[in-house]
Order: sequence, then structure tokens, then C-alpha cells
Amino acid sequence: MIKKINLKPDGKQEIVLEVTDGGLKGKIETLMNMIDCKVNCSIESQVVNYNVTLNAATSKPITTYKADDKGIVSEVEPEAEQLEADLGLPKEKIKTEGEKRELELAVVDEFIPSGLAPQLENEFAYDMPQIIKRKAEG
Repeated sequence: MIKKINLKPDGKQEIVLEVTDGGLKGKIETLMNMIDCKVNCSIESQVVNYNVTLNAATSKPITTYKADDKGIVSEVEPEAEQLEADLGLPKEKIKTEGEKRELELAVVDEFIPSGLAPQLENEFAYDMPQIIKRKAEG
């Protein structure tokens, strides 16, 4: 957990990290040997933030998803709330509002390679299950 960031006058930043889950077990001596050495590190949030667009009148998401009997997730086509006559009028624009939500990164990293996530072949050219698998393998 990031506990503190100190901005020093010479343009350097000092970051204080707190590790509580035993992640440094057996590595303290290695870290001590790195004091005053240049190192590279990567910091990544363990929480994924995203927005959900809601119908302002119903407070329900505009886009909904379902899982079939095999567990494959797909987008559900919206059902008409009431029948409308085709009079050539423009469709009524639904008032929406955004809601911020968050999810643990570990849940996303487990879901994508599980084979249950929707396939985004046309929208996104990368093989995300393979990328997540390679990341997990280091």
C-alpha cells in the first residue's frame, strides 16, 4: 500500500510503501543490498475503476449481460419498454447518468482467461486471455 509520497526540492520523489501480506518474505536482505542503487519498478493499482451508464428513470444499466448454461457471458439486447407505432418520428433519447464502480484486479485477471468473457475480436485486436496468462507467468 502506498503510504506517503514526498516531493523533494531537487525534483526527486520519495515513495513510502507498506507491505503487510508477507510479500517480502525472504527478500529483505536483497532489498537492503539495493539501498543507494538504481532500480526499476512497476506499480499497478489492484483496483479497476469503471463507469456504468444507467437509465436515469429506472436506475438500471443501459447495457446488461447474461451468462448462458456454459457460463459464457454475452450482451443482452434491450427489450422494448412499450410498443411504439412507426410514425417516422425520431426515437426518444433516454436520459442517462453515470455511476462509478470498482472491482478487484484479481477478479478481472481470473475472469478474462477463464473462457467465460465475451470475445472482442472485432473491437480489440489483442488476445487478452493470452496476455493475462503471460503476465501471471512473469
